[in-house]
Amino acid sequence: MRNWLQTLSYRFQTFMYGRYGVDLLSKHLNIASLIVLILSWFIPELYLLALALLVWSTFRIYSRNIYNRQQELFRYQNFIAKLRRRLNLLKSRFRDRKTHRFYRCPGCREFLRVPKGRGEVHITCPRCRHEIVRKT
Repeated sequence: MRNWLQTLSYRFQTFMYGRYGVDLLSKHLNIASLIVLILSWFIPELYLLALALLVWSTFRIYSRNIYNRQQELFRYQNFIAKLRRRLNLLKSRFRDRKTHRFYRCPGCREFLRVPKGRGEVHITCPRCRHEIVRKT
């Protein structure tokens, strides 16, 4: 029994040699396919989407084109980082909504945070040095 298990393990290792394997995107695709599969119990049309996500994840895991899979992962990680920055900005804006005002710099589109109740203030963007005058 033990010899059979070792042989199976060795065959799997040799099969996976040179393949991309599991990464963060593959894990998230598997989780998304599981969630969509559960949702397909209530909305049967989602079954094909769950199957497509699972096939895409499996394709990525067994792919030998490592460079393209890494590029997909980098694009996904950049997307996730932008999403997190945006959510953190929304969270801080909600947290500081009673004490601060938020303005966008017309030069670089950066968000500027100014304390409320100061009257008319001159705001200088720390990024592009563009100066604006606003009432807080």
